[in-house]
Amino acid sequence: MKSLLLIIPCSPGDVLMHACFQVLLLCMRAPRSYTREDVVEFHVHGGGICASRVLQACLEAGARRAGPGEFTLRAFLNGRLDLSQVTRLMLRHWIPPHGLFFFVSPTSEET
Repeated sequence: MKSLLLIIPCSPGDVLMHACFQVLLLCMRAPRSYTREDVVEFHVHGGGICASRVLQACLEAGARRAGPGEFTLRAFLNGRLDLSQVTRLMLRHWIPPHGLFFFVSPTSEET
């Protein structure tokens, strides 16, 4: 895993300056993570503004946002989950883009 130095811009008069420095990093080493890859998780104190500053610093350092379902895909590709587990997760969390639609076929009485 590469070293990461984050410099989060805070001016001396910034009310959130002290809160921005309170960041907890959890390093999960492969193969003990969900994806069986090295993963770093940030826990940021101070609300949304500090979290967005930490995220922006990560993006400027070369990180990118994960896509929808990317962690589950990586877990599947790395052998952490099998197809039935992925299907179960998909069915549990998937919401159709336009709500639920049901097709009802006409019965012989209605024709």
